[in-house]
Amino acid sequence: MDVIKNDLNLTMMINGSQGDQAVNFGDVLNYTISYSNKGAATLSNVAISAVADSPFIDWSNLFVDSSGKLKDGVITWTKDEAPALAEIKPGQSGDLNFSVHLRKFSSADLGNNFQIKNYAQFNINSNTIASELNRSNVIINKLNSDLNFSEKILYFDDNNSPVGEGPLPPKVGEKTSLRVYWSLSNTLHELTKARVSLALPPNTSFEGRVKVQAGAIYYDQASNQVVWDLGLVPLSVPKITGEFNLSLIPVLTDRNKILIVSPGSSVSALDSENNSEIKIVSAPKTTKLEDDDIASLSNSGKVQ
Repeated sequence: MDVIKNDLNLTMMINGSQGDQAVNFGDVLNYTISYSNKGAATLSNVAISAVADSPFIDWSNLFVDSSGKLKDGVITWTKDEAPALAEIKPGQSGDLNFSVHLRKFSSADLGNNFQIKNYAQFNINSNTIASELNRSNVIINKLNSDLNFSEKILYFDDNNSPVGEGPLPPKVGEKTSLRVYWSLSNTLHELTKARVSLALPPNTSFEGRVKVQAGAIYYDQASNQVVWDLGLVPLSVPKITGEFNLSLIPVLTDRNKILIVSPGSSVSALDSENNSEIKIVSAPKTTKLEDDDIASLSNSGKVQ
């Protein structure tokens, strides 16, 4: 068995790395298991298994090549699923690939171990080999905090009161003002260096009217971005909100077009537990005002 271990080289990579790395709830993890016969003898009837030990893996979204079989959180390939494993000659090598999604965090998860232990292992001719002899490298993925970000751009607020001004749909040469609502939530780890930034599209301006629970929202002229500097996000504050107004003045070439109001805001923060950066980019928002139920009744979003 020691000889076999020296002959069959097994390596695991996740998202292109063999090292430990922090990941986020909801991420997709892409695995590659590389095998190579480094010895002088042909290896027959090889079975290779991948172990990903965590309750946060959503196995219902598993994608696996070569039809590897999943059972109790272990994916196994034999010669039936990957014919190349029937016989691995000296110098031959190959890869096995799969990907999984991580679940979103919920309050019921508190108390769990927030890390994933990953490795690959093999056996030959159904012989069980001691774990220290048949395993690949072990990769530990620590889970970052459950940072969530929401961006809404409204003309009418949740009480159906107007918080915007000007024509709706927007009109060429006229100013329409809209209210932007940002919200951050976080419960698992304390965050530092938290920051939100929004790059303004053409003919869109920061109007101010800032209202914020923590940190400061301001316009950075050098980068043409609206920035929310939060810094520390303690666990004692599970949700933080900020608001401000944007305005847009469409030009003649914008007529009959739906304009982008926000190309998506970028959020970054440092997880103090894992000492790793968390990054989020929100979905784009347009003059259709996708989050405004009242405006959508009469607003096509097309510039008039």
